[in-house]
Amino acid sequence: MMMIVDPRIENWVWASIPKPARRRLRRIWASNEREKRFKKSLGEEE
Repeated sequence: MMMIVDPRIENWVWASIPKPARRRLRRIWASNEREKRFKKSLGEEE
């Protein structure tokens, strides 16, 4: 993942992504986070 220093640039980039795609991306991130937490709770580190 790329780190953007200026928050205005990050907002502009995020705003340029169509709303349905942003929604899908947030769902993917949430799913990945849930999976990561589940593995961690089972003691399976990556």
